[in-house]
Amino acid sequence: MSRYFIAANLWLLFAAVLFLGRNVARSQPTFYSFFGVGGWLSPMEYNLGIVAAVVVAAFFFFRDAEARDRERRAERRGDPTRRG
Repeated sequence: MSRYFIAANLWLLFAAVLFLGRNVARSQPTFYSFFGVGGWLSPMEYNLGIVAAVVVAAFFFFRDAEARDRERRAERRGDPTRRG
C-alpha cells in the first residue's frame, strides 16, 4: 500500500465528513456550518471545500496508479533500481 493510496483515502474521508457535517446555520440567506460549530459559510464556499477535497483525493489516486504502473514496468524490465 503506497503513501499516495493512503493520502487519497484520507482526503476522501475528509470530504465525506465535510459532506455529512453540513448543518444549516441560517436559512435566509442560506449559510452552512460544520456540525453547528465554527463560522458560517455560503453554500458555494462549503461545496467548493468538498469538491476541492475530492479533487485532491483523485490526484492522489491517479498518482498511486502511476506509481504502481511504473513499478510493474520496472519489474518486467528487471530494473535493479526498483523498490521492493
